[in-house]
Amino acid sequence: MDASALPSAEYWLSWISIAKLFAAGFVALGVVMEFGSDWISGPFEATVKHVRELQVAALERDAAVARSEIATATASAASANAQVARVEQAARWRTVKDEQKASLVRALAGGPGGNVELSWAGTDPECGFLASQIEEVFKAANSHAGKPLWIVSFQPRVHSRGVFFGLRVLGSSPQAVSLREAFAHTGIALSEEMIPAAINDSPGIMIGGGQLPDPIIWVGPKRPF
Repeated sequence: MDASALPSAEYWLSWISIAKLFAAGFVALGVVMEFGSDWISGPFEATVKHVRELQVAALERDAAVARSEIATATASAASANAQVARVEQAARWRTVKDEQKASLVRALAGGPGGNVELSWAGTDPECGFLASQIEEVFKAANSHAGKPLWIVSFQPRVHSRGVFFGLRVLGSSPQAVSLREAFAHTGIALSEEMIPAAINDSPGIMIGGGQLPDPIIWVGPKRPF
């Protein structure tokens, strides 16, 4: 290299040195900004985190309240549906189902037979409706047996001093025992409560006392729901 190139090289080396100084300055500034930005942004990030935690907590509370309200509404709906079902059941008239009738006919046709009074609450048409079905079962049993095995007296009664709910077979005779077994075998629920003799009223609208016939099938009103 000749001496004429020396000034040019020194010139460019001086600029390169200056550029290095600027580069080093920028690197130092970057490091300072990196650490400084962390220090400066720290409080803001903490504030944002705290606000987000509060928002999440509020959302969780709202969700819990919503779940509680849904559970309450579901329980209320279930209670209302159950109440509707009870009302519908209370309004529905009782019937002797076909399979119950068939089973009861077979059981009665094999029974001892005899006189039986079929009595129902004379002021309640639903009781009369069920009693008439039971009367038809006795007729079918006699037909099945091929003879008048059971002599049924169909008699409404008015008990003015008491309400006796449900279906009952009262009496201690062999016929009464046989009838209770026949009804139980068919799955027809019977009330085990007795009707006190002290308040037994006579058939029809005439009021009086005395023992009930034995056996007697009593068809009382449905129990209130």
